[in-house]
This record gives sequence, C-alpha cells and structure tokens, in this order.
Amino acid sequence: MNNPLSNDLYEFIRKHITGISQEAFYDSLVESRKSVEGKQQTITLNSFFSNAMPNNPHYDEFRRSVLNDRKNISALYNTYIQDNSSDIKIISMLIELFNQCLAKNDSRFSRSFCRQHLKPASFTATKGREKDALHLKDLLDKYHKIIIYGEPGIGKSRFIKYFLTKWNINDYCYISYDNSTDLKANLHQIQYMDLFGNAYYGSEYELKEERFSSSLLIIDHMYFFHDLSSELGLLSQFSINILVVTLYPVKAESFYLYELPRLSRNDLLRIFTADSEFSISDSVLLEDLFAITGESALMISLIAKLYKKTRETTSEESPSVPLETILHQLEYPNNHMDEKSVLVFRHKHEYTGYDKTLDMIGHIKSVCKKSLKFVDPAAKDYMKWLCCFGAYPLSLDFVSRLIPDYQESCLETLHGMGLVDITDGMLKISPLISFAVFADQNPKPKQKEFAGIFNNLTYFLRTYEETLSVPYLSNALLALVNTLYKKIPFQHNPGQKTVAEQFENWQELIALIYNYYHQYGDYYAAEKAASSINYPDLISKHSYFDACFFHLGNNMQQEAFVKNIPDEIDSLCNNMSANPHEAASADFTYYMINAMDTCVGLYCNDILHSYGKNAKPSCLRYRSICVLWKILKLATQQLEIKLHLPEEKLKYYSLCHQLMCSFSTSPVDCLQPLQNVKKFKNINYRIRGTAFLLFMQSHYLHWLYDNEEFILPGCGGPAQLFQSLLIPEMEDLQEQIRRCMLIPIHTFRICMFSYIKAGMVRYSLKKEYPDISVAVTADNIKELFNRSFLAKEEIDGVLKNIEKYFS
Repeated sequence: MNNPLSNDLYEFIRKHITGISQEAFYDSLVESRKSVEGKQQTITLNSFFSNAMPNNPHYDEFRRSVLNDRKNISALYNTYIQDNSSDIKIISMLIELFNQCLAKNDSRFSRSFCRQHLKPASFTATKGREKDALHLKDLLDKYHKIIIYGEPGIGKSRFIKYFLTKWNINDYCYISYDNSTDLKANLHQIQYMDLFGNAYYGSEYELKEERFSSSLLIIDHMYFFHDLSSELGLLSQFSINILVVTLYPVKAESFYLYELPRLSRNDLLRIFTADSEFSISDSVLLEDLFAITGESALMISLIAKLYKKTRETTSEESPSVPLETILHQLEYPNNHMDEKSVLVFRHKHEYTGYDKTLDMIGHIKSVCKKSLKFVDPAAKDYMKWLCCFGAYPLSLDFVSRLIPDYQESCLETLHGMGLVDITDGMLKISPLISFAVFADQNPKPKQKEFAGIFNNLTYFLRTYEETLSVPYLSNALLALVNTLYKKIPFQHNPGQKTVAEQFENWQELIALIYNYYHQYGDYYAAEKAASSINYPDLISKHSYFDACFFHLGNNMQQEAFVKNIPDEIDSLCNNMSANPHEAASADFTYYMINAMDTCVGLYCNDILHSYGKNAKPSCLRYRSICVLWKILKLATQQLEIKLHLPEEKLKYYSLCHQLMCSFSTSPVDCLQPLQNVKKFKNINYRIRGTAFLLFMQSHYLHWLYDNEEFILPGCGGPAQLFQSLLIPEMEDLQEQIRRCMLIPIHTFRICMFSYIKAGMVRYSLKKEYPDISVAVTADNIKELFNRSFLAKEEIDGVLKNIEKYFS
C-alpha cells in the first residue's frame, strides 16, 4: 500500500488493535467485502474485525474502541473524502474510508486488456530482441514515459509484446490508437475494474491518481494525431508509466525518445530460416533478399512464409528457384500486383497482430491503409507517384523538378509521419511502404495526374546535364519503366497500324532513360531499360531502328568497335535509304553521341599510352578520327532522320575532330576555342570541352618538351606556356567541377585524361624547373572521383592510394 490514505488508516487502526501488520490490515479489507447476488459489494465492520482478529473473543471491545475515536476518524474523512458534513454517522465514515483505501490499492485495469503476451511458441520465435527488451526495461525504470519509434515493418508491436512477456508484466493496459479521433476519445477504450470486480469505462482523470504510479499504459499505432504537443502534454500529467509507439521521433516534455534498433542481418536470417524452414547458402541470393526487403523484419517474415507455402505446392529440383522467382517479382511493384499472372502471392498465412489470415499483398495493403488513412490528399498523391520509382533514393532537387506545383510542406508532412526518410537532401521510401502504397493506390500512367510528371521527367532527362546538380538516380528510372510501361496502351483496335501517341511518347522516354544510364556508365541498367521496350506485332513504327539503335549502343563500349563501326554506320545509312518510313520516326541521336564519346575517349587513351620523342599515332587513333568524321557527316547531311544534336554539342564534337586531326595545336591556338567553350550554357559540355582542350594543350607541351628544336623564336618554351596558360585554365576547370553534384562517365574520363596528361608534363618539366606550379593536387583527384558514378568500393580504393602517389 503506497498511497497516503492507506498508510494513515493503518496507523489509526494499529493504535487500537495491536500486533496487526500492514499486509494483514489490507488482507482483512479484501476479505471483508460482503457478497450480494454473487458480487462483492461493500465492507461490514463485523467482518473486518473478524478477519483482523480471527478467533479473538474480544473483538467487540476493540470495535467500540475504534468507533469511540470520532476525532481521528473525522479528521481522516475530511482529509481524504473532502466532505465536511456533520450529519454522517461515524460508522459510515469509517466504512467509506475502508472502501476508498481498498479502491486505491485494488486491481487497476480490467484483465480483458492483459492479452498482449506472446504465446510460448511466438515468444521463442522472436529473434534478436532480448537485449532491446532489457534496455527498454532499464529506460522505463529510469524515465517512466517513453516514445518508441521506428519505420514500418521493423517489428515495434511484436517487440512490445515480447517486452511484456519477457518481464512478465501484468499491471498494464494496451490500446491501439484510433487516429481518426483524439487522445481523450482513445483513452475511453480503457476498461477499469472497481474494487468489487466490476468492469467499467472511466475517464483519463483516473490515470492521474497515484494508485496508477506503478502501472503501465501502452499506446500503440499512435501515428497521425491532430495536436501532437497538447496530447503528449496531457499524457505527461499522468502518474502512470507510458509507452507511446509511433513511426517517427517527436520531442515531448517528460518523454524519452527511444528508436527501436534494426535487427542485424544474422537475426533477420534466423527469422527467415525459422519461418521458411530453409537456410540460404547462396550469398548473392541473400544479398538480393536484403536489398529487396530493405532489411525489413516484416518483409523478411512474409517472404519466408510465402516461400514455404510455394515450396509445398511446387516440385522444383532446386529449393532456391521459388525464392529467386519471388524476389524477381518483388523487384518492382508492378511485377507482383497482377493477380492473373502472379498467383504465387495469393497464398494465405497468419501473422502476429492480425485477426485473420491474409495473403502477402493483403498484409502489405494493410500497412498502407494504417499509414495513409488520414494523410492529406495532396501528400497522398506525392506518395502515389513517388512509389512508382521503387525504393531507390531520390534527391529533393529532382523531386522538386518532377512533381507539378511542388510543395515542400507535403514532403515535410510525409517525413514527419515516418513514411519517407529525408537525410542530407535525399529522399527514400522503404520497400515495404513503396510496395504498400503501390498495392493500395495502384497508380496508372494514363491517369491525368501523371501527365505533368511525365512531361517534367522528359524535360529533366533532356536538360539534366545543363546543371549537373542532381545526384545519380540509381535504378529509380528503371523502376518507373517496370512499374508503369506495361500499362501503356499501344493500340486502340486490331486493325490499327500505328501506335497510340501515349505509347509513342513512352518509347521516346525509355530512349531518354537508356541514354541517361549510358551517359553515367551504368551499362547494365541501360541494357535493362532497352530490353523492356515492347514492339507490338503488325505495328511498324519504332519496330526496326530502335532495336538496331539499342543493339549497337550496348556493344559499342568495346575498343574493337572502331574496327567495325564504320561498316555499321554505312549499313545504317543504306538501311535508312531503303526504309525511309522507319528512318523518319527513329531517333539515332543517343547512339551517335555515345559512339562519338567513345571515339574521343579512345583517342585520349591512345595518346597516354604512346608518347615520347619518337612516338607515332597508332591505327586506333586514326580509326577513332575516321568514325567521328563519319558521324559528324551524317549529322550534317540533309536526311529525313532524327539526329538532334544541339548546337553546343555539335560544336564540341566538331572541335574535337578538328583538334584530333591537327597534331601540333599549341596552347596559344587553343585560347579562342577555350573562350568559346566557356560560353556554353550546357555545363556538361562546357567541362568536357575545357578538359579536352587542356588535354590537347598538355599533349602539345609534352611533345614540345621532347622536341625543343621545333620551338619558334619568341613563342616561349613549354615551361613558360605551362605556367602562364595551362595552370590558370586548369584551375578554372577544377572550379567548374566543384560546382557539380555528379558528372557523366565520359566527362569524368576526359577530365581524368586531362589531369594525367598535365601531371605528366609537370613531372617532365620539374627536372629543369623545380619551382614549377602544381597543375593537379590530390584533392582535385578526390573531388573528381567523388562526383563520378563509380562504385563506392572503387572510389575508396583509389582515394586510399592518392596520397601515396602524390607524395
């Protein structure tokens, strides 16, 4: 008995009844309740004294002694009952005090709410939460009020049940928050038990009483309440211990923030093994599982149970085949939402926390319905379209350009709800939420709301290189192709000979996506984008040259292409002459750009590997020049083909061809072309053009150093030209690179070629001119690599050796 009334009343009784302990006093109260029609209703004094002094014939004497102490009974009554009426009989006062004492120490919550303990089998199956449960217990003992948060699917509700079971907590009340109402309405879910064992629904004020100080109130799924500050402020006034379970961290007075840790991969693997009865030994398959699920405990468990069901109904020789099928279909949301083609996802099974069995898609939809039910319609539309890009990270800069009438407040709302994660200017949706939103909202490209996004994305892919301010989009564009492209109607009736305009636009969008991946050197993603294009039967438009275009593009990265590409171009020209209708609708621009980039890259690479006083141009260099000339000639011919080379790009490739053909281009001769290139609005080609010109300058200075007899009087030697012309331009190039977030692979290569060649020149000149300026520092190299598409492992490997090489 911890409340003051119980202590004071016990001390009062002990003055008259010697030898009674506090526990015996309370037990006597409990046993003294009179039973009326099977229910314990009230306390009688006779029964109390009989229980307090069993087998004592003098209890009447003690009873009179107690009742004669009217002064102390009245004082207790006025203090705790707060009723100054003088008409109340002394015996009634004492009985009321007994009842209040019992009420303040009796059962607090109805046992109907003590049903959240895990069953032994479920408790044993819970992996990796023992330390977390111990940590939460320590935090609860110390802080008493805690907000537990974590992303959907991390296992928060399951963890709470594990925590209750682990520590055998019984004095608690668990409610699932109804986010359509406020806190006070939700607290009316609580069912209390009065001192006579009767259940009733009380108010939140009861939780302020001291008798609840050791009890625990758990509020689960408290996601999107209307006035967060005031509602948590109300909870902070309660005497009871409180656990609030939500999706995101929110600071509140008196509450400690606790983020439920993600389970380790070993724990996730144990969950999968336990639920699937299959142990994954293939490391690649395991990585796919973790990548596609986003290491979500819920997704891991659902896939494991689905796999187990699938294995029971299939006769595959290899046990990994069904899992590979499931993961492949889960890679992009659209692949598993078609009930007709993907029956595997219709297997039903149970999952902790649900009242009925659901199939996997049902579970995923249920997550979305809980998460999005009370989201603002505008913010919900954001989720609807963002989920089409899968679970891949997107920069906020890109999202702001993508969504028409973009409102930053909508993303802030979604971030506040825990539906999207925003960190360092990047937005990411977990695989679980991405699948859930897609399954629930089922976005379609033909919906009018998507027209603005389509147009904005098309514009972005045509102009992104004008600023290079957006980080790499990873597989997000590929996810868009896989989620929506198959839903595009390509014809209206069987007799139609041309595709619908919307389908035609999507073909061109995929070509833009293909080029985006190619420009950044992600050739695998480029090939997957190209292979997704559908060529409808009996429809000729885009059916011949697209295939030719993508085939050539995907094979042109090999150096051997310069041996074959002239013939390929000649063949292409012959095909265009023979098929003018197809040629008029096909766009070869991106193939030609990639081919010309390869020519320039191979030319620079050949120069780096063949230098010196007696070095001569190789056949590869001549072939690269020849291919570049053929493509430029094709670009300037008046043919009815789509070869859209903007003026600045055409100038760049023409300049490259001119310099490649001129072996002795001095730095002075490059001054005017450099000024022209610096006026380019397209920052990608401004950097690329500057880097190529500096590469050619360094190449000339290196040659001049080895052939001093060719230095003309008054023109200055290689050291003077290096110091006065090359160094300032190199610094300007480095400043341009610093202003970029990401640069395409060919631009990266040309810059790297320029850096290497300038370093080679300085290395040679330093022998005679020790004080010559440094053209490229280790930091310059690091900045260039950090803005490339190269894998992090590759970049880290290079950066580790940079300092060693420069020292």
